[in-house]
This record gives sequence, C-alpha cells and structure tokens, in this order.
Amino acid sequence: MAIDATFRARWQEENSQLNHLPNNFLSTIISKVYHCLFCLPNSLIAAIINPRSHITPNNAVGKILTPDQVKIQARIATQRDFSHITPTVILFNPLGNNDNVYFNLRNHLLRNGLNVATFNYRGYQKTWSIDDLVLDGDSVFQYVRNQLQIDLDKIHFFGSSLGGAIAAKVKALHPEATGKYIGDRTFKSIYSLLTKQIYIGRLGSLVKRITKLIVALFIAYPVYLLGWELDGKRALRQMNGDRLVTFHPNDALIPFDASLASCCDENNRLSFNNEAARSMAHASPLESLLAENGIGAHHYLTHFLKS
Repeated sequence: MAIDATFRARWQEENSQLNHLPNNFLSTIISKVYHCLFCLPNSLIAAIINPRSHITPNNAVGKILTPDQVKIQARIATQRDFSHITPTVILFNPLGNNDNVYFNLRNHLLRNGLNVATFNYRGYQKTWSIDDLVLDGDSVFQYVRNQLQIDLDKIHFFGSSLGGAIAAKVKALHPEATGKYIGDRTFKSIYSLLTKQIYIGRLGSLVKRITKLIVALFIAYPVYLLGWELDGKRALRQMNGDRLVTFHPNDALIPFDASLASCCDENNRLSFNNEAARSMAHASPLESLLAENGIGAHHYLTHFLKS
C-alpha cells in the first residue's frame, strides 16, 4: 500500500512536549541564538545518526508531514485483506541507516500476516535533537492509528539499537497504545552508554573512575544539554503492553549493564546465542541469530508479536 497523498500528522496533547517551536518574538530570538551556538555540534551528531539523502531510497515511498512541517519518507506495506485488527508493526531504524536495513525482516513479517510500516528519519540537516526523531516516529504512529485505523492494541513497536530507544520513547508518549514493544540490542540511556564504554580501565580502578568522570563531565553531560539523551528505562516504566528486550552477550558496542535489557526481569528479555564474533554481535541481522532455545531470532520475535 502506498501513501497516495501527504499525510499530515498533528500536534496533540501526547506529543506537545516535543514542540520546541518559538511562539513569540523573544523565543524566536532565543531560538536563533541557541542554533548559532550549537549548530556545529548538533550537526555533527545528526550527521552520524542520519544517512545522507543520496542513499535514501525513493521508490514506492510515500510522504508524511510531521507536526513541525517536515516531510519524512515512509513505506507502508499491508496485507491485501487487512482490517482494524490486523497486527501492524512500526520499524524504527538503527544508527545511520535508512529503512532498507529491515528489508528481510519486513518481508518475513509480511509473509506471516502482519502489516509493516517503515520510515526514514528527517535527515541530518533538519535534526536538532532526539525529540525530532521521536516526532518522526510519532507521525508514523498517527498514520497507522488514524489513516489505517488499526486498533491500539494491535499497533506494535520494533527498533534496533538507537531505533529501539526511539521506539520506546514514542510508545511511552501513548499509554493508550497497548500493543507490544521489542527493543533489539538497544541501550538504557545515551549517558549510560558513553560512561560505560569510554574510559581507561587497564591502569587500575582509580584511573578508571577518573576517566569515567571526565567522560561524564565533558562528553555525556554536553550531549544531554544538546538534547540528545534518551532514557529507555523511564520509557519502559511509562509504556503499557507487553515488552521484550533483546541483548547479545558478545555485544561490544552495548554491554549488558548499559543495555535496556538490564532494566527488565528475565520474563521480558531475550539473550541471543553467543556464537557471533564481538565485532558482529551488535550489527548482525536477526535472521543470522538464534534465540536462547535455538529458534531463529526473527521467528521467535514474530511469534511474540502475533501471540
């Protein structure tokens, strides 16, 4: 199913906290000064998170207009005989990827009777904080809820890595959405990820503590002040519906104590097998991984979404 015309998402009570647009002369001046001061660091972060426009696919992609008037590309694939009770999954892209990263997963979900919505974040030239990416995901949620008219308990959220954190935030904005959430190898917060990954640990515990403090003061806190923090642990507490968070014991990018899975009890988390090399444990596609019980990861997660 293609989006025939541009769908316009709206500001609502649930997403009003994401609205940072100036509404008077003073706030406009403050906004311009802010952007002048933080333009370069924000652009550097956004350039890492979003792929360049020339590698963003245009075929069979519709447009969704966010409440702050930014057009994002979305791909809505539905079952031929779908109805308001057809399970529908919104896929949130990981760091620096467009929606082609989910090509195999999207086809697998479609073959198993689910609708699938994928989209691309607004792009690094229009991204100023993590809230912009959350608003993109919220706009796709509005399309699925209002245009496709899918029941709120049948709208599910799936995201890998950064996408899992953004998906959690979008779902937390909508406690009325009681569908399921899957966070695939995602982190509990950017602050936690930075402070647990960047330090010198080979020269003793004192050096380790000092370097962690330096990272916190000069990297993690500035990133937070620039508007790039995501608190997955808080989002988990705020969302309704079943949730499942995966992790890989060999993950070199997001170790278990920095992962969102560490915030869940054993019934709500899934460990993949530990056969993948450390360099591939985080980025390996689901179809190449096995769940704890030996079932293919994509089959296990599809069963969770349909059950």
